[in-house]
Amino acid sequence: MWVAQQELLRLLTMSEVIKRYTDRTFEVSDTSLSNNLFSRNDFLFYQSKTQKKKYLSFKLKNANKNKIIFECVFCFRSDNNLFFSPMTGAFSDVFQDASLTPNMLNECFIDIEQYLKDVYGNISLSIALPPLYFANSSSVINCLINLGWIPGKYDVNYHFDICDNFEFRSLISSSKRKCLNKLNRNNYSFDSLELNEFNVKSVYNIISINRTALGYPVTMTEDSVVDLSEHFRHDVKLFCVHKDDVIVASAICLNINEDTLYVFYWAELPDKRAESPILALAEGITLYCKENKIRYLDIGISTENSKPNYGLMNFKKQLGCIESLKLTLTKGCQ
Repeated sequence: MWVAQQELLRLLTMSEVIKRYTDRTFEVSDTSLSNNLFSRNDFLFYQSKTQKKKYLSFKLKNANKNKIIFECVFCFRSDNNLFFSPMTGAFSDVFQDASLTPNMLNECFIDIEQYLKDVYGNISLSIALPPLYFANSSSVINCLINLGWIPGKYDVNYHFDICDNFEFRSLISSSKRKCLNKLNRNNYSFDSLELNEFNVKSVYNIISINRTALGYPVTMTEDSVVDLSEHFRHDVKLFCVHKDDVIVASAICLNINEDTLYVFYWAELPDKRAESPILALAEGITLYCKENKIRYLDIGISTENSKPNYGLMNFKKQLGCIESLKLTLTKGCQ
């Protein structure tokens, strides 16, 4: 069966119409038009090679204007019938143009499910949706719940809203402000680093030392992070706090889109924890966002498979982060 399925994928043109409406067409292709990093075509192509996964992009097109008004990508391996989104990364992206109506959104997910069932038989679906601060997240959740999808994970996400009057120090306690002042007096400095192999490895080293000390795994190897940074030079950002030219805290961030910077990894050296240079790191990255007109700094979830990490949750709340729900929805289809 899978041989025939793979042959079908190879025969797909740039865009195959799978359903026609009066003024629009629903299409499937092997090319994504998303500007969200985790759903962007160059990112999907790169990850499909490194992780041996494939992907299909479903689009609704306004036939009169030749304009895409909906897009969602689902990924899969050739050895099972689970279709998931994103391929890798924090969350998927469901693009919705302003002209997309709620009933059109509903029809799109019905058509996706029907197409996958027709081609692949019994399937399972899973989509990790953006946190609720993302535009249109709520409408997608409502649509999918009403189509029989169920929550698989209830994660809690944290972010900063970098508005015009944003001031990091106004969000934190007086004791943390004193800590920041002390870091400044003791010549701890924040920097945005040039993206090169040496700096990637230097930043990664701090993260690896921190994770090892805490007993947590680093989900990507040093070589994998170097390779990612070489392929996505405009999307990977490196930050650090150093004292006397020695890095004591660091972060690897990703440009998700023009409005959102995502903290992929950040950490401080375990023996510097009492001085808390990560405070200076957090303040510095928020200032970078403000200077570059990036609205949201997303520092990720503090749960794993819905189970809370209370220490991490408290830390992010004390930084002044905003909480938002991040759902993963699933559905079995026969």
